[in-house]
Amino acid sequence: MTQYTEGPWKAVQYGDGSWVVTQKGEKPQDHICQCANFTPTIRDDGSNNARLIAAAPELLEALREIVQHDGTDQDYRDEWTEALAFRQCQDIAARAIAKAEA
Repeated sequence: MTQYTEGPWKAVQYGDGSWVVTQKGEKPQDHICQCANFTPTIRDDGSNNARLIAAAPELLEALREIVQHDGTDQDYRDEWTEALAFRQCQDIAARAIAKAEA
């Protein structure tokens, strides 16, 4: 498994308008990345990229849950349990999407 900085991550805007993705705080040693818009045709100050990157740990968790509960596991064979597991996966995915699009 690839190692990465543990989540949750958050997008933070500085007073100068720049955006960073950070794990813990606003100190430079806490930064995961800095986001900027290098494409003049896109009207974004880096915030959209920062929010999407900050949601990466939750998006990965949602995908893992979906793959884990694919309906083939013995515990998820009956319709009620399978539907409940699917709904939980949807909830995780919806929270990750909301964070990315906030």
